[in-house]
Amino acid sequence: MVRMFIAVRVSDSVRQSLTSLIGELRNSGADVKWVAPENLHLTMKFLGNVLETRVDEMADAVSRACEGISPFEMSLEGVGAFPSISRPKVVWVGVIKGKDVLINLNKNIEVELEPIGFERERRRFSPHLTIGRLRREGRPGDLADRLSMEFNGGECVVESVYLMKSTLTPKGPIYEELKHATLKHN
Repeated sequence: MVRMFIAVRVSDSVRQSLTSLIGELRNSGADVKWVAPENLHLTMKFLGNVLETRVDEMADAVSRACEGISPFEMSLEGVGAFPSISRPKVVWVGVIKGKDVLINLNKNIEVELEPIGFERERRRFSPHLTIGRLRREGRPGDLADRLSMEFNGGECVVESVYLMKSTLTPKGPIYEELKHATLKHN
């Protein structure tokens, strides 16, 4: 079994902006497991543990989901938390430009995966990039105050969608690309 998810990657310049933001938020004193710079991505759908023999089937479904979607610009702006800023558990950065395309892409992914045994997500997809998770009973420090800051992470062009493998280790997850689908100009 392989732990898999479908993701969109960010450019190096956006990754640098996010890394700087994480550096600032680290000073909050909150007990947060921050995402390593090399692991920063926008999850389109988490698949869980899947038989490794299904990689090609999964990649084909991702390719079909990408049909009719051209490369698009995505901007990352704003910082927030789930379930709320006053009770943060997951710290995220929002998507402004490209949000509608990501929502359509997610719908396509759900449509393509359902017939091959992946239940549709019941929650509405809200494009965001997770940058940290508070540890259980962790200290929130002054994180809530810092989450009201303005943040502009810049823009990047999304040209591909990735089927990723996640291996959990004591030092954190290791992500590997299994396959990718390239968005084509229409």
